[in-house]
Amino acid sequence: MTKHFQTKMNNMNLKKFMTPEQLEDWERRNQAMRIFTMLGQKGSNYRYSKLIESLYPYIDLDFVKEGLIKIYRETKSDFLKETICSIHDGTLDLSEQEVLAERFSELDSYAQELDNEYELESSNADSVIVHNSKLTFKKN
Repeated sequence: MTKHFQTKMNNMNLKKFMTPEQLEDWERRNQAMRIFTMLGQKGSNYRYSKLIESLYPYIDLDFVKEGLIKIYRETKSDFLKETICSIHDGTLDLSEQEVLAERFSELDSYAQELDNEYELESSNADSVIVHNSKLTFKKN
C-alpha cells in the first residue's frame, strides 16, 4: 500500500468525525508542523531558507508566526532574517514556490492514478478464479 493511499484511508476515517473545513485546517496544520520538524534537523542556511519560504501559505496560523519570530530572534544568519522579513513584508518571490506546488500537484495526481490502478488490479485479482493444478519440479 502506498503512502498516498494510506493517507487517503486515514483521511476517510477522519471525515467521519470532521467537517470538510476542519479536515482541511487539520491537514494545513500538519503540513506546517512537518516543515517545522524539518527545520529542526541539521542543514545549511539555504535549506532552512527554502523551508522558511515554504511556510508562506501557512503564515495565517498563529504557531507559524510565533515560530518564525522565534527563529528570527535566535538565528545569527542575516540570510535567514532577510527571508523571514521578506515573508513578513510581502516581498518574497513566490515563483519558485509556485513551480514546486505545481510539481507536487502533478506528483499527487500521478500517485492517485497509481492508487486507482492498484485498486482496480486488486479488485480484478479477487474476481479471477484460480484453477488448482499440480506443479512438478525437476530435481537437478
